[in-house]
Amino acid sequence: MNKVNTAVRATHLPTGESVFAQDSRSQLENKKLAITRLKEKVTGLYIRQLEKRMQDTWNNHLQVQRGNPVRTFSGTDFKKNHQDKSFKKQRNILKKELKNNRNDLN
Repeated sequence: MNKVNTAVRATHLPTGESVFAQDSRSQLENKKLAITRLKEKVTGLYIRQLEKRMQDTWNNHLQVQRGNPVRTFSGTDFKKNHQDKSFKKQRNILKKELKNNRNDLN
């Protein structure tokens, strides 16, 4: 029976995610394997959060009441009362982040 413990548990402290690796007899290989598994798990979690935020912004877009004015004009200075209610910029930013994270996984 092998009496040397070579298993490795890696934990990502900010998220609390942890992985366990005991595939190899070498502790160094198990460390490398645990770190790669942990990176994949954390980036997957981050991608799911981005997708959820994108879905939330889309749901907010669908809840906009049609027929209500987007801009309110009063006085001679129209730019002071401008309220931008467009979700397009925010959605495009989230799409870029999601695309970059998916490219990082590959």
